[in-house]
Amino acid sequence: MMSITFTRKKTFGLSLVELLVAITISTILLLGVSSVYLATRKSNAVQNEFSSLQENGRFAINLMSKEIRQAGYQGCTNLSRMTPVNNVSTGGNNGPVDTNFDFTSATALVGHTGCTGGTGAGCNPATPIGTLPVITGTEAITIRRTSSCASELTGNMGVRNANIQLTDNSCDFQKDEAMFITDCASGDIFRATSVSSSSGKITIAHGSNNNHTSFLSKLYGPDARVMKWERHTYYIAPCSSGVSGCRSLWVDVDQGNSDVATELVEYIDDMQIDYHVDTTLTGSGDPSVDAFMTAAQVQAGNLWPNVLAVRIHLLATTKDNIANQNNGKNETPYTFMGVKKKSTDRRYRREFTTTINLRNRTL
Repeated sequence: MMSITFTRKKTFGLSLVELLVAITISTILLLGVSSVYLATRKSNAVQNEFSSLQENGRFAINLMSKEIRQAGYQGCTNLSRMTPVNNVSTGGNNGPVDTNFDFTSATALVGHTGCTGGTGAGCNPATPIGTLPVITGTEAITIRRTSSCASELTGNMGVRNANIQLTDNSCDFQKDEAMFITDCASGDIFRATSVSSSSGKITIAHGSNNNHTSFLSKLYGPDARVMKWERHTYYIAPCSSGVSGCRSLWVDVDQGNSDVATELVEYIDDMQIDYHVDTTLTGSGDPSVDAFMTAAQVQAGNLWPNVLAVRIHLLATTKDNIANQNNGKNETPYTFMGVKKKSTDRRYRREFTTTINLRNRTL
């Protein structure tokens, strides 16, 4: 008979020391992985913030460049060679002329500096809309121009107070809008008291109920064109989101029938503007910059018609406070307008600048 023998083998587990060593090594590895993850996450957050800052700054600069370049545009000659007549009234029949609609070489571009009190009324000169919530210490700029869309007259006006008839309304003219009519020799600004369509023609009335007078300065013929008049004021104001410390670049647009404020770019902290001036500019000769001035200096010398270019300085900031503490302090250094400064909110800041030539001043 066979006998079967079973042999028990001894099995050994981990000792307490080995277990502690394994836990220690695992903890070190886990801490290392966690550190790499957190560092990568922070690096990505910083890169995203810098990308947004760069995008905001460039977009704001490009947008303002495109608009400011068109200051004084009216499809014809330099405004120094033509002074349009302003017929828009402040209200009521044959009311006083509303100077906010003046469209001359002195009003086509105007800067506003020394802004205090949180409203455009505290700027020098005051912004066209005094209630604009301009951040104290920042600057604003206003341009006046016409739209690029124009419609031609169907024929001669019989009398100077006759309705204006156009070939079409492709420019979408609306009642109560401010309009500009010109034949490049003369020009008039008026508010449309009605816009109607009949027999394939567009009729625009310019009655005295919203104008200083219903009479234009001359009889315009089929060589004249009608365009919308526009005023754009750019300024820095609190963000619409209400986030503490957030500032945005805003624009207030007036086409005669209403003012519409639009938030353009968030996290633009400041705007300062330099003006390139030809102090000896006359109606003839080639314009040439011979002085660099602040808005206050241009205003004091009544030199707005002599401004040939502007240099915009925008200060963009990151959305979040991502900067590391500096020696235990929440100070983040940056440079703006050639001056070294420090912020205390741990947000990074960067200056964006560009020089904009005023096309309609150098023609």
